[in-house]
Amino acid sequence: THEDLIRLADKLRNEKAIAVDTEFHGERRYWPDLFLIQIAGSDGPIAVDPLEIEDLSPLAELFESESPVKVMHSARNDIDILMHHLDVKFSSVFDTQLAAAFLGHDRQTALFKLIKAECGIYPKKGHTLSDWSLRPLADDQIEYALDDVRYLLEIYRCQIEKLEERGRLGWYLEEAE
Repeated sequence: THEDLIRLADKLRNEKAIAVDTEFHGERRYWPDLFLIQIAGSDGPIAVDPLEIEDLSPLAELFESESPVKVMHSARNDIDILMHHLDVKFSSVFDTQLAAAFLGHDRQTALFKLIKAECGIYPKKGHTLSDWSLRPLADDQIEYALDDVRYLLEIYRCQIEKLEERGRLGWYLEEAE
């Protein structure tokens, strides 16, 4: 509900970092339609259904704030869609795909490869091409979507540590800017 979303956003403001991802469809559309927003903090992942909650402004305020850091993988698409649907300008974003490139991974490293490399977990890939517009979403669809944020904070912590150890954090920050 909208009230739940307000409580969630208030709670997440106290986090140092949160993970954010989206599920959307862009095929045969002038602008992609947003069908799911996944967010994870220290209490774990949660899915927000933008088809059920019309007023997503509490998330807009959260995404615009300097704190917490918004951790995303291949952030550009998610930022574009959220900027369009929430009329928001992001601040304090950490892109795990960009950081991975500074740590020797392929430039376009897929999230599931990072999850395997950093967390030793082999995530399921079964719903990559799901139709996220259909409701109700199946439990395994939701779990698949939540996996997109479930491990991002651990990856973020590992990447920050490795970037600092290798003297590349400044390089990452300059490129991310």
